[in-house]
Amino acid sequence: MAISDAVTAMEPGAGKSTWETLYRAAAERGAKVLAPRDTSGVTLPVGLEKVRIEAPVTDKSWQMTQDGLNFDVGPGERTRLWIQLPTEISVWVHMLIQPAFSPAAEPVAALRYLHDNDPEEVALRFRRSGVVVHKEVEIPMPAGRPMFFSIGVFNGILHLHLNGVPVYVRPARHPSATSFMLDVIGLAEGISNLHIPFLAVEAPDCFTSTVSEIDSALLATGYLEAARHSSVRHHLHETLHSLASARLAYDRTDVVELIGENRRAEGPFRDVLDDLLLDRLPDTTERQTLAANRPTPVIRVRDVSIELASNPAGKTFSDLIAKRRHSHVRLLHNLSFDGFSGDIIGIIGRNGAGKTTFLKSLVGAIPIAAGRIDIEERPILLRPGAGMQPDLTGRQNIYKTGLYMNMTMSEIDAMIDDVVRFAELEDHIDRPFKYYSDGMRARLIFSMATAMPRDILLLDELLSAGDMGFQERAMKRLHDFLARSKLVFVVQHTFDFVLTRCTKCLLLEKGIPVYFGEPRIATELYRELL
Repeated sequence: MAISDAVTAMEPGAGKSTWETLYRAAAERGAKVLAPRDTSGVTLPVGLEKVRIEAPVTDKSWQMTQDGLNFDVGPGERTRLWIQLPTEISVWVHMLIQPAFSPAAEPVAALRYLHDNDPEEVALRFRRSGVVVHKEVEIPMPAGRPMFFSIGVFNGILHLHLNGVPVYVRPARHPSATSFMLDVIGLAEGISNLHIPFLAVEAPDCFTSTVSEIDSALLATGYLEAARHSSVRHHLHETLHSLASARLAYDRTDVVELIGENRRAEGPFRDVLDDLLLDRLPDTTERQTLAANRPTPVIRVRDVSIELASNPAGKTFSDLIAKRRHSHVRLLHNLSFDGFSGDIIGIIGRNGAGKTTFLKSLVGAIPIAAGRIDIEERPILLRPGAGMQPDLTGRQNIYKTGLYMNMTMSEIDAMIDDVVRFAELEDHIDRPFKYYSDGMRARLIFSMATAMPRDILLLDELLSAGDMGFQERAMKRLHDFLARSKLVFVVQHTFDFVLTRCTKCLLLEKGIPVYFGEPRIATELYRELL
């Protein structure tokens, strides 16, 4: 029986005879099934009889019914399905899952795998709109529809299949899994419900027979159709990336049409999606023409690395003459991405990740050791205290910065009152800048940044200036300013702005680019690093 048959069995009006056939077919393949179905008389392979499927005694237990397993998890409650495996075998775990989460908040639900006493690893997290696979790839889950998950860890490789198609096949941290756990935690906003009509555990060599050609073709067609809805369009590039290893029956006409729709869509150009769609076309003149006619990026960063001497003060004149090379510290390693007109790119990461270092390289304050940065015009970097002369007054610093940005005196005169008023510095603007508090300095720089015209702007931790009242006004002013800018980079530690305003996000960890793309995926990965 194919995976498509399992999913079809969940459709409205599907008879129980379909389910009986599905369970019987799984049992006859040698799978251990957990459900009140007649699978008696089937001999399990050696080892599978030792598999234990249970709930921890401290949890609210799941309920077994004639229709499968039910998780009804209320506020403050927790329910876990624990599948414990004998150490001598590796298995596939199959679950057909239909979630029904509260619309008030994102659910706290995950499928994890464990190896002995090592720390557990998250294979996927559930969201209202889909699932996040291994912290990297988000795949949409149609509301009210089931999804068939198959997971296994074999020889150090994590395999995760969705509806019979491999969506994640990459190295795992552990050589095998000794248990799997489906974990659901109740939130205050409502009840989280999961319905599992089918659960089975089987040996690795049994699963290949469950994937049919029609499954792959149906999944490919379904995702291309789903991409035509704006509500899920932003998920498509992760989906295509995750399915790169699957042999799917993509139709050339559909792919070309999607490329055109993506390029004509309002808002910033989604270059990652464009690349993945082009990869689905054969290497013909048509593909070469489409690739040549894509929009031109405002900034192109290619293989950029930054290194600084670990002790530059210790270098002597003789060292320079002899060209002796001292030890260096790598601050950024092999960063590549494109930024297009209309992009607001968030940069997140822990302290020391390389965020400010990268921004300084864009304005030429720090040289790059390798790679190339092509940018339309020189941007300006605005961060608390940057470029401000401490002995000049706030007013004099405004004029100095405006002249540096090639503004005329009359242009600066026209905007200075607005800058002073918005920064709430009417009584302090003619005092030396060195006597300003940190909040006053940040408010002045933020007001200047959002008053001076600039196509490419770099903001480094300027969104936390002032009290709550100022921050609310600052956010509205920033939104209006961003609408007039061509490209903006924002370094930020909080997620609200990244998730609501950024079109893309770069996650850095110790100078290494972890992810560049959808803000929701970047923030999810960042949470895992914290």
